[in-house]
Amino acid sequence: IAALARLYCHRLLEAVRRGLRQDYVVHHEVLSRVRGKIDWPTQAKLHVAQRPEFSCIFDERSEDTLLNRTLKAALLQAASLLEGIRGNRVVTELRHMMADIGNERPSPADVLRLRTDRMSRHLQPLLTLAKLILGNRNPDLGRSAEGSRDTFALVWDMNVLFEEYVGRVCQ
Repeated sequence: IAALARLYCHRLLEAVRRGLRQDYVVHHEVLSRVRGKIDWPTQAKLHVAQRPEFSCIFDERSEDTLLNRTLKAALLQAASLLEGIRGNRVVTELRHMMADIGNERPSPADVLRLRTDRMSRHLQPLLTLAKLILGNRNPDLGRSAEGSRDTFALVWDMNVLFEEYVGRVCQ
């Protein structure tokens, strides 16, 4: 699982360098100037109190999405698996690059329902790895409760491995 955590960190670093998915998040705020649409019921209450502010509803692009919070939660879980191993430089770099994303861990039900769309399809293998890490599942026990057989495995070319073994024994 530590090898998969290291693989996850390196793939996440590549994805973050390409740019994380951003979505629009709706904000309801009281501002000194109008931004977006005015929330008229709340504005009427402010007007009665004679406050020179506007209750506004506006959209703003943010990286703090469920997908990105799931990827960050898996990063934090992978960091605990990699403590004392050389991969901490990558983990530290990723934590700084993902500083704008919240640290709260999504609920298991939210993670289970999480799907990728055409804008984030390139993150699907990374999301599968994140679900594996967040589920604390060993890759050989990777079958999920709903019967999905998608998981990761580590495979070595046994010919190369045997040749390397024989070479080291002969030395």
